[in-house]
Amino acid sequence: MSKMKIGFAVLLLAATVSFVSSAQAQTVEVIASGSSALWQTLALAAWNCSVAGAVPPCFHYTNKSNFYVVDHRPTFLSGSDNLDQGGIWIVWDSTPASKKGPKVWADLKVDSVVGDRCYLANPRCYINDNGASSFPAASNAISFVWGSDTTPPTSVQNLFSGSGAAGTQVNAAATDIRPEDAGFAICRVNSASGQSAAGGPVSGFDGTDGLGYGSVPAGTCATFGDSLTQLQGTPISSGVGSGAANVLAFSQPGGNDPFTNNAIPAAYTVSVGADPVVFIYGNAGGQLTGLSNVTQAQLQSAFSGARCDADAFGLPSAGIQVYLREPESGTMNTTEATVFRMPVNSPAHPLGLVYGASQETGVNGTNPLKGTNVACPSSDGNGGRWRAIGTGQEVSSVQNSFSANTWGNKTDGIGYSFNGFGNFSAIFGNPAYGYVSVNGIDPIFATHVSNSLPSCTYPCSEAGIWGAVGTSYPNVRNGSYGAWSVLRIVTASSGATLTAVKNLVTASNNFVVNSVPDYIPAKAAAGDPGLTVWRSHYQQWDGQGNPVGSAPNNGAFSGSNPNGNDKGGDMGGCVLTLGTTDRTITGYIQSSFGQLDPNDPKKKIKGQCPARVD
Repeated sequence: MSKMKIGFAVLLLAATVSFVSSAQAQTVEVIASGSSALWQTLALAAWNCSVAGAVPPCFHYTNKSNFYVVDHRPTFLSGSDNLDQGGIWIVWDSTPASKKGPKVWADLKVDSVVGDRCYLANPRCYINDNGASSFPAASNAISFVWGSDTTPPTSVQNLFSGSGAAGTQVNAAATDIRPEDAGFAICRVNSASGQSAAGGPVSGFDGTDGLGYGSVPAGTCATFGDSLTQLQGTPISSGVGSGAANVLAFSQPGGNDPFTNNAIPAAYTVSVGADPVVFIYGNAGGQLTGLSNVTQAQLQSAFSGARCDADAFGLPSAGIQVYLREPESGTMNTTEATVFRMPVNSPAHPLGLVYGASQETGVNGTNPLKGTNVACPSSDGNGGRWRAIGTGQEVSSVQNSFSANTWGNKTDGIGYSFNGFGNFSAIFGNPAYGYVSVNGIDPIFATHVSNSLPSCTYPCSEAGIWGAVGTSYPNVRNGSYGAWSVLRIVTASSGATLTAVKNLVTASNNFVVNSVPDYIPAKAAAGDPGLTVWRSHYQQWDGQGNPVGSAPNNGAFSGSNPNGNDKGGDMGGCVLTLGTTDRTITGYIQSSFGQLDPNDPKKKIKGQCPARVD
C-alpha cells in the first residue's frame, strides 16, 4: 500500500472515530490497557469516586475474558486485526447526560509492553467486545472489595461494542516500565534469537540479545518498510494453559510508526508508585518446605534453566517447577534487569555487556516454553521450566503446581509477581504458600519474620499493616531491595486527557495509603511522604547500536521521586536517594541486587550506586 493510501485510510478512520464519539453523550476520561499490577488499584480508585470532577455515586463492571485490545495497523499491510484478550473494568459516575455524562474510566489488562505498544501505535488500539451479539455478562472480578458489578447503561456499553476499528481508542498505557524500556523489550522479542551482530563478539555476552519470536537480526528494531512478517512476529504462547502474548513492532515518541509511517506524538509519563517484585512458592509437596531466603545466584540458576531442583536453593534434592513470565511483561523485564540479566554501563560497548544469567537462556524462541522440550536438569528428572502468560496465570501456576496442574510433574513450584493484595488473594495467609527474602532483604517488611504472604481484609491501610502511615515496604523505601519498579501511566503530553490521568493517579495514591496498600505512592499522599528513591535513567540501545527512545533525563523533583519530564530507560538503573546532589547524573546502571559495590562486595551502597564497568 502506498504512503498516500495509508495516509488516506488513517484520516478516514480518524473521521469515523470522531463521528462515533460525538454521537455519544458520555465523557471519556481514561481508557487504558496494559499492566496487571495497576489494574485493580486503578479500578478501586475510580470506583471510590474521589477522582476530581467525579459525581457520586460511581458504578462498576468487570469481565474476565470477553473484551479485546485491537491493533488495526496490520490491516494497512494486508494483514488482519490483531486482538489481545484481557480482563476489563469499567467505572462510570453520575454526571447527568445534560452535562455530557456519565464520565467513564476503563482499563483492559494485558501486559506492559502491549499497553505501551497500543498507546504509541498510530493509529492507537481500540477496546471492544469483538462484535459480541450482546454485551458480555459481568464477572464480579473484584467483588471481594467492591461487591457485585452493575451492568453499564447503554451509552457506556456502546463505547466498548463492535469489532476491528470500532469501540473506543485507548488514551493511556498502564505500564510497569518506561516506554523506552518497553521499546527495548519489543526489539529483543521481535527478532531472531542470539547475539547482536553490531560490534562483533563482546566479553560478557550471553546470547539473548534476540529472543527468536521475530525474523529481523537479533536485537534489531523492525522499521517502516519491513514486511508484515518482520513487523508482526510469532505470538508467545503459554506453556501451562491457554493464552498468548502477540508480538508487534512499535516506535517511540518523535519517531514514525513502523506499520503506517505516521508520526508518533509526544507523550508524558505519570509516575504512580513503586512496587516490589516478590518471589512466591508452594510447599505442599514438601520439595520447597523451609524455603525462606534465596540468593540472586540461586535464582539465576533456577530461572535460567541450569537447575530445576530444590537443591539449587540449598534444600534436599528434588525436582521443582520454575515459572517464567512472557518477555513482553513489565514484571518480567523489571525482574530480568534487576535480578537476572542486568545491564552494564560500558563506555567501550554500551550494547552487549550484561551481568548475570537471563531467564531466556536456552529458550531460543521455543513456543511454548515447558519442561518437556526445554531442558532443565533435576536430580530425579521431575523438574521443569514453564511459561505463564499474565500475572493471574503465573500465580495460579504456583498455586496449582503440586496438586491440580495439567502440564507436567506435580511438584512444588516457584515464580514471581509484582506485589498486590489482589494478585496474591488466592494464596496470602496460607502456610502452603510462601515468599522469600533475596540476599537477606525482605521485599515487604523490614525483616523476614514469616514466610506467609500478608493478608488484607478490606479496608486495610499502611498503618494497619506496618504500624504507621508512610512505612510500607521499608526496604524499597530505603533502596536496599533491588527488584522494584515505578508503576506508570503513559498518555498525552498536554490537555484534558493528561489532566484526567493525573486526577486518577492522585485518587489512587490516596486510596493505597488508606485502603489497599499495593504500592508506595510516588508523590506525597494522605500523610505518606511518597517515594524518595528513584532509578538512574540511561540510554536504551537496539542490537544495531541505534538509540531506542530519548536520551536520559532523571526529570524534575519536588519532595519525592521524579514528578515529570523524565526520559530514557530506567529498568536496572541504580537506586539513588532524594537529597543527594546528583539528580541530573544519568547512566548509573544496576551492578547487583541490593546495590552492592562491585569493587567491594561486602560494602553496601547508600545513595548513588557506581556502575559496573567491564
